[in-house]
Amino acid sequence: MSLTTAVAYGPISFLTTGGQQLLIPVTAFGFDTNGQIQFVTPDSPYSAALNWLNHLYETGYIRPGKAPAPSLAMVIRAADPGAWGNQIQIKVTAAEETFDLEVTATMTYTNVLRETLLDELGTETRPGSKPGLVRFRDADLPLVLPAALAGASLAGGTNATPVPAAATSGTQIRKYGEDVAAFQLVARKPGSRGNDIDIVIENVVSADGTFSLKAVWNVKLTALNPTTVGILTTINDAFGYVVSVAAPVGGSLGIPQTSTFNLTGGTDATKASASPITQ
Repeated sequence: MSLTTAVAYGPISFLTTGGQQLLIPVTAFGFDTNGQIQFVTPDSPYSAALNWLNHLYETGYIRPGKAPAPSLAMVIRAADPGAWGNQIQIKVTAAEETFDLEVTATMTYTNVLRETLLDELGTETRPGSKPGLVRFRDADLPLVLPAALAGASLAGGTNATPVPAAATSGTQIRKYGEDVAAFQLVARKPGSRGNDIDIVIENVVSADGTFSLKAVWNVKLTALNPTTVGILTTINDAFGYVVSVAAPVGGSLGIPQTSTFNLTGGTDATKASASPITQ
């Protein structure tokens, strides 16, 4: 479908029924030949805002532009449903015939009690209320206060069949004030790409029993050519632990514009997603 670009007089903000604040880029929608607003991608994470966009059109806040709407370069979705997917950042650096793609998922828990973090991350038998990249082990309960950890990578994750192994922090996390193991953090999903998770523990306050935890998954591929045979397999082998990348419906993989953005729209039942446009 050919669409005309949209022009807005300022930011477009929308509050979902679930209480999530969305900023809608004008590149996410356009106007069809009948002057109706249509989203660039059929399963747009902003589809719930259509009535709001129509209202803004009626009030003159948004209007059709003059140029055709840009085409989609790809569709990126979080590998799993959940609000955690909204913390996935995509960085694209485009060249004339290739592009670099970097995916970073960052989960930060600041000044939390052990019990609070346990409730959020869960264990192998206890679902977390806010699952992210890592979880605890039942074997380490009750949790003790950890010492600060400047940075460590999970290890031991494999793609072995029939049972792949999840990466763990091993004995790197030590007990506060005592040189013994405190607990292990385990990648929420099995597989060798769990070894790309780095963890940091800081702001440990023994008097309050609180600490801060950051878990980061980061992978980058360079000089990707969308015309290379099997390019989507290469991309998804590298990033599939956290996101899936596909060609747009009815189209082919393109070179996205140079940009940095987060996936949006992730809920308990929905995968966060984004659809970058071609340069």
